[in-house]
Amino acid sequence: MARIWAEGFDANSLLALGGAMMRFDPLPKRASIRSKVLFVLSRTDAHFPPSIAPGVLAALAEAGVDARYFEIDSEHGHLASGLDAAKWEPILRRFLSELQTST
Repeated sequence: MARIWAEGFDANSLLALGGAMMRFDPLPKRASIRSKVLFVLSRTDAHFPPSIAPGVLAALAEAGVDARYFEIDSEHGHLASGLDAAKWEPILRRFLSELQTST
């Protein structure tokens, strides 16, 4: 896992991502979201813990964004979306299928 991560990112790219995350505030932009949102977090993610989900979903709803939430039951923390992709694949497939039928 570390080798794959190291091949895709170097220290500079991680610094750039961290800096962007610290400077960018998505809240003012939420009203410009025009698509449905599937918000997926891992039960063990320390960077984006599931405790933030109610606030994020409330902010999106307030902006008129149709958002759904799914929590991955995983021990892989922040990496769960990739390492445990099979655990949320059916949810993603259903979400994408519904997008196709609603257009």
